[in-house]
Amino acid sequence: MGTGHIMRMIALAQGIIRRGGSVTMAGLSCPDSLVDRLQDTGIVHRFLAAEVPGSVEDGMATIAMAKELGARWIVTDGYHFGYDFQKQVKDAGFSLLCADDHGYSERWHCDAILNQNLDAENWASYANDFPDAAHLLGSSFCLLREEFITVEGSSRREGRPENVLVSLGGSDPDNVTENALKLLEAAGTRPLNIRVLVGPDNTHLESIQAFKSKHRLSLVQNASNMPEQFEWADVVISAAGSTCWEWLHAGLPGAVVTIADNQVPISRALSETRPLALGLGWGTQLTEVAQVRRLAAWMEDPDSATDQAMARKVVDGRGADRVAAYLDGSLRICIATAGEGWMAERMKEFVSDLESRGHRVSVVMEAAAIPEGDILLLLSFWGLVRPAVLKKNTHNLVVHGSDLPQGRGWSPVTSQIL
Repeated sequence: MGTGHIMRMIALAQGIIRRGGSVTMAGLSCPDSLVDRLQDTGIVHRFLAAEVPGSVEDGMATIAMAKELGARWIVTDGYHFGYDFQKQVKDAGFSLLCADDHGYSERWHCDAILNQNLDAENWASYANDFPDAAHLLGSSFCLLREEFITVEGSSRREGRPENVLVSLGGSDPDNVTENALKLLEAAGTRPLNIRVLVGPDNTHLESIQAFKSKHRLSLVQNASNMPEQFEWADVVISAAGSTCWEWLHAGLPGAVVTIADNQVPISRALSETRPLALGLGWGTQLTEVAQVRRLAAWMEDPDSATDQAMARKVVDGRGADRVAAYLDGSLRICIATAGEGWMAERMKEFVSDLESRGHRVSVVMEAAAIPEGDILLLLSFWGLVRPAVLKKNTHNLVVHGSDLPQGRGWSPVTSQIL
């Protein structure tokens, strides 16, 4: 399966580790370069002793390792973890979260389902043996690695793009990368700087290296610095997979290529439901006349076909924290308050109630003391909280007597009456 599954599980693992938890990544196989990357990230990696993924043997090996580690949750990401595997894990007494993209299982037997795809909350439907199972659906649960959420985004040049990044998956078995290069050859005559990212499982490296182009081509193998790649690019041609959330978050205009069935919902959501990307269709059909014309027009003015202001709002970068908070079972809540008046009288009761529900609560009276967490409640707080501080928490909630920022200040209701 594609390396995108591993990349998004790295993001979730980082979210769990940020909360003080521990993670072991386990699988039947994994390229050495990715094992090294996991270990460099601080994530423990182990191989499972089984032949067929999703088999009874795989389930037994997974359960044995989970018991050895004292794990509370097992998280699966792959389309071979069907109903029988899920029931095997649940019958062993573990909590189970299944990552999905397109409803790969006809019926489910798990505690929670994660589908991070755009609009999944509107179209995804899951028949589950557990009626109270959690459905974590939509781009608010999009899993981004720390390297993306700690940067401000792309500083691309406006106007006609010069630097084109091509990223079509870690394996690319159909050599769609070369099809994309042929499409770029046919779509325009002005010279471009084209940087091709080749993943660790790509078997077409020699063919791509031998490709003759009128453009200036360069290849990067096993790129581990994706934010820097996006910083270099003016536009990106990407597979319609998890990479899309990364360049959308970075603020890049993109053209999406469908290379697998599970990518169809993403491609439609980005290029048909909303003007967030140029849709180029299936990767095996990239050299058709219609695609050539569409790409040629887009390369002259990418912003004409994509709404960048809308695109920047799709992924806020806190999806891994939201999923990790669900797995943790408790929220890290900070209450910022002036600590005076009627609010102070009710605060102890409020904090006690939150803590009785299993949440971790802190109360501060200065913006500088606000810690990282899930929710910041600004209740009768008199100070100015700047954006850098607001970014520490996934959600910031303000209770005020007016529709902020209009009517801000003291005694808002009295002021409205006057």
